Amino acid sequence: MEKHYDQHYFFADKYGGKPYIDSAGKQKEFGYYAGGRWNFEAILYKLIELLGRPESILDIGAGCGGFVAVCNQDQGIAALGLEFSQYAIDNAILGGAKYLKHWNLEDVPWPIEHQYDWVTAIDLFEHLFDDKTDLIVRETKRSAKRWIIAKICTAQRPQEVWAAQRAPYEEVVAQAKVEGFEWLVASGHVNSQLPSYWLEKFLDEDWRNREDLSEKLKKDLTLPEDWRTTLILENIHWFEKEFGKE
Repeated sequence: MEKHYDQHYFFADKYGGKPYIDSAGKQKEFGYYAGGRWNFEAILYKLIELLGRPESILDIGAGCGGFVAVCNQDQGIAALGLEFSQYAIDNAILGGAKYLKHWNLEDVPWPIEHQYDWVTAIDLFEHLFDDKTDLIVRETKRSAKRWIIAKICTAQRPQEVWAAQRAPYEEVVAQAKVEGFEWLVASGHVNSQLPSYWLEKFLDEDWRNREDLSEKLKKDLTLPEDWRTTLILENIHWFEKEFGKE
């Protein structure tokens, strides 16, 4: 799927987006503007307010590097981004290239030397084939010391649930067109699941969902509707693991 993430995906304002037929049969385009330049500062600062200031952040599926650039340059937080699109790295924004490493997240273990206080995954998990989801969730937990922040674009109705079969890019697109989900693949979503699917993947004896924090994040920043599934997961045993029970 790497070839999908090109100039039409990241810079639709300059090159035009990716054409597709939506679920209502209308011709549309998908693509980010200005390299996916969301309000990185507001998101980071609100997370710091809610979770405390981290010393380190690992951003998986880091795209053009805007978030890790803000972490490093504005806050002095040691942040590393893992990104599998070489195009995204070659066209990084905000000077973020030096904070990015080219890596396919399906290749575990990831090339990191220590756990990070936070692992962030903004619009990542829906872009991963279903057959590797459990593997990547496990590696995410292994890499996170205290918090996991996962913003996931999810299905909201049963008829929006769809997972592409692992195949070359052209075959994935062909499958989506036949099955009526071209609108999902245009945005790179090969695994569209209900929110409960993702919550069940992450919860265990070490990790709990802090819905109170995610709701405050969305409310305070008046985030758009597609932030509805934002998991803020807390490692409830991190202190014991870090410092011992005594």
